Amino acid sequence: MYEPPCAFACKGVLSECRLNCSAPSNDGSEFETSADCFASNDAFLQSLAWCTNSHCEGEKGWNIERFWEVDAVGEGMEQPEPKYGYRVALSMIVGEPGEILGRNVSLGVVGAVIEEEWKEVYSSMRTMAWVETQHSKYG
Repeated sequence: MYEPPCAFACKGVLSECRLNCSAPSNDGSEFETSADCFASNDAFLQSLAWCTNSHCEGEKGWNIERFWEVDAVGEGMEQPEPKYGYRVALSMIVGEPGEILGRNVSLGVVGAVIEEEWKEVYSSMRTMAWVETQHSKYG
């Protein structure tokens, strides 16, 4: 669950950004973004690749690739594949991203996440994973 947490934390921050394919929400929140939108949006995919590369040093390559293929754009059994792979997304980034991205901003270009927001989500992911592990051990 939430493996690797460093990549899930990147997704957690970036998935709260508005994309050019996000739609107005019917549930009272400002917008909602579908898995298809995440899977096809260059700024999201490249920002996610940048964040993952920056925060997941030492993580096994196969684990990052598995995250990218299975969890990067959605959750659940039926979801689209990202329009390109992790390494391709990373190779498309020219220089360091100039934008600093936080939650609830419009994501139109590749950006780096706000470190404090990433740490907050990362900590939550680690805690949830620990709780689930304990629950599976002890019921």
